[in-house]
Amino acid sequence: MPNLHNISISISVSPTAIILGLLLIVLFTFFIYKYTLPKVSKSLTFLLIFLRSMILLLILLLLFEPAVILKKKLLEEPNSLIFIDNSESVVFKDLLKRKTSIENLIHKISSADINPLLFSFGSSVKKISSDSLNKLDFHDLTTDLSQIYDKVEQSKDKVSSVTIISDGIITKGEDPSVKFEKLGIPVFTVGVGDTNKVKDIAISKVLFNRYIYANRPTKIKVFLTNSGYWEKNVVITLKDNSSIVARKTLKLNSNNFNSIIFDYTSKISGDRKLSVSVSKLKSEESYQNNRKVFYLNILKSKLKILIISGSPSEDLAFIENTLKNKKEFEVNSLIQISKNKFAGRQNKTRLIDSADVLILVGFPAKNTPYDLINKISDAIGKKHKPYFISLASGTDYNKLRILNDYLNFNYTRILKRYKNVQPSILDNNNPVFKNNAVNPIGQWNSLPPVKMTNANFTAKVGSKILAEIRINNISMSKPLIISQIVGNSRSFSLLAKDIWKWKLQLANKNSNLFDNFLSNAVKWLSLNSKQKQFNIKTSRRFYTLGEKISFLAEVYDATLSPIENASVDVTIFRNYEKYNLQLNSIGNGLYESTFEANLPGDYTYKAKAVVNNKQIGKAQGSFNIGEVNIELVNTKMNKELLSLLSSGTNGRFYLLKNTNGIIKKLIALKNINTKEKVVSSEIKLWTKSWILYGIIFLFAVEWLIRKRNSML
Repeated sequence: MPNLHNISISISVSPTAIILGLLLIVLFTFFIYKYTLPKVSKSLTFLLIFLRSMILLLILLLLFEPAVILKKKLLEEPNSLIFIDNSESVVFKDLLKRKTSIENLIHKISSADINPLLFSFGSSVKKISSDSLNKLDFHDLTTDLSQIYDKVEQSKDKVSSVTIISDGIITKGEDPSVKFEKLGIPVFTVGVGDTNKVKDIAISKVLFNRYIYANRPTKIKVFLTNSGYWEKNVVITLKDNSSIVARKTLKLNSNNFNSIIFDYTSKISGDRKLSVSVSKLKSEESYQNNRKVFYLNILKSKLKILIISGSPSEDLAFIENTLKNKKEFEVNSLIQISKNKFAGRQNKTRLIDSADVLILVGFPAKNTPYDLINKISDAIGKKHKPYFISLASGTDYNKLRILNDYLNFNYTRILKRYKNVQPSILDNNNPVFKNNAVNPIGQWNSLPPVKMTNANFTAKVGSKILAEIRINNISMSKPLIISQIVGNSRSFSLLAKDIWKWKLQLANKNSNLFDNFLSNAVKWLSLNSKQKQFNIKTSRRFYTLGEKISFLAEVYDATLSPIENASVDVTIFRNYEKYNLQLNSIGNGLYESTFEANLPGDYTYKAKAVVNNKQIGKAQGSFNIGEVNIELVNTKMNKELLSLLSSGTNGRFYLLKNTNGIIKKLIALKNINTKEKVVSSEIKLWTKSWILYGIIFLFAVEWLIRKRNSML
């Protein structure tokens, strides 16, 4: 038998027991045939003794479960995996010559003693044979080298080497160089294509928050790509219009991607034009991509607040002191002392016109002049001034009807009696209720009672009830705090007096409940309809075929503070096809992800942001994937990547036109990794039917002999 290494017999008992059993069988058989009736010849006696001994011996062997063990030596040869790039960029401008050269190399490898397994790769990895090389069409729309690693990793114990025939231009997936390095298998790369490398550096994208407050720092992250400028130092400059904000020096790394973060603070509100640029290096392909311009919407940090009150009160004092202690507010007051007399000598009209937000506390009062009420009415109705109204002591509900068209609530049956009420929060996620307590809403629900007039208050259509009243811990379906957005107008109402008690009770608990409530309500009022809580966009409107579509989203709360725990989902549509994508948080209220599509055409998308099961906002947009193939955007061989991939794994880089020595190296690696393996096979004799047939046959022969000789 070829490669037979060893033959042995196995039994379930010791050899001594077998020998002893054999002796007993022979002695027993000799004893029963020593004397026969009738007496037969010695030769026949010996034949009968032999037959009976063989029968009993075979039966004994069956009882001891004998088995024959055959051992063979086999050579376990590893595979050499060959991967051929089937993307369009490989044969661009030189289809016939490069395809023929690749086929010739594969035929040489296949005819050598290497034991190769052939695969094509591009959009996916496919197994092929040397006889089907002519079926390679080099039409894959993307090149994904990371899929090669996944394939090799699946059978790494049976692989002696990996050979990649490619131009090294990755258009999908990640660079697998580090992973291959850890795998420990030599990777040989054969470069195909033009070796004249384009040198360039570009700003690929800039991440930033669209809305920020003046005099508050924000971070701007700049991403750069470089080709052919490893270890070079460049200067990145951030400008606000033409003024330099910051300059930083950056050393370009070898993986072609860099990023850097700038801190930016604007002292001026409004739209700001910013730009980021990278210094020009010698022999760059283009300087047009060394600069990127973007815009920020800077919100006022010093909001002008005008507090208007019909008379001095405890609520007025606490509200005024709280807002004046906030650095982001510039607070003015218009407080009525008596009929036609106000504290201070400032011009009322100028104060009202310059205010960003109006705070009405106990306004209007019984003695408030009608011309002032009408000015406030014009400011709210015609100029869309946002306002906060607190129905503090002294409010004249008859004069308040002058503002009725702009109030977010209705009221009837005004009585002079008051009832004690506590807040019952309905919108737990609203930022006006945020505070530094472990349980913010619980602290709101434990506030002391405030006084509400015995009127019938109802929220107007389009208003939102943020909190209802609670009497003796029983929730009532009556509004206490209401907000409303109508077109460009915003309003916020607190339908009770003595709210100063809320701050006084929490004074010893270091709680910021009262302060945050007022400041966040003012910030919310100061926003306009153009400032959205949820924004999403793609990095560009037009893409080439096979290119990744990058989505970037921003999520803010009602005061335009960034939210980092939102769920941002995007549904993408193309004709009747639908794709789902979830964006990942990258901090500071920013979310991003990428989408890959290999079909050209017009795409639309719908997105939504959800926080704590509540939808913050939704948006939609569109983009186009053109007929231009991303594989043909850059057709220069990435020699650096192919060299890095091979050198990091103890392999070697070759050019397709000069692959001398690669076959010898592949054969040597195959021989080094070839292992001798001993394979054992067992033949269980006690399970073989022919032994039973042999026993029956011997019994039959013995019986015939005895019968012919009339033996008993």
